[in-house]
Amino acid sequence: MRPGWVLPGLSVVVLIVGLAGMAAVWGGSTSNQRSYDAFLGQVAAGDVRHVVQTGTRLDVQARDGDYVVQVPSVMTSVFDDMQAAAAGSSLPGDVFEAQAPADPIWFTLAPIVVANLLVAVGIVALAVVLLRPGPTAT
Repeated sequence: MRPGWVLPGLSVVVLIVGLAGMAAVWGGSTSNQRSYDAFLGQVAAGDVRHVVQTGTRLDVQARDGDYVVQVPSVMTSVFDDMQAAAAGSSLPGDVFEAQAPADPIWFTLAPIVVANLLVAVGIVALAVVLLRPGPTAT
């Protein structure tokens, strides 16, 4: 291997690792996920047995199986929306439970920051190598 290709090769490896990390962080969706509106529809139909809210995530136990719902906003009052959806029928007292988020925001942001830094370092290193003047003939 020629020594002139070591830095570009490492730059490409850093770029690939960074992009793979970004894809892993952003592409991790749950296959058993439903919309907030579909969840409220099930509440109205009386099909929801238990809901646990952790931050903006709802873990729902319903008659047709368990699933996950992403709350539209941090300001959304899920229990109030559930009561409005179930208008005319009363919700059991133990149907809703709110828990504090399990992990601080830094544990969520750290992989994103690291992946973005790897991509940025890879791009800069590759640009430095590609823009470096070549040897001149004397």
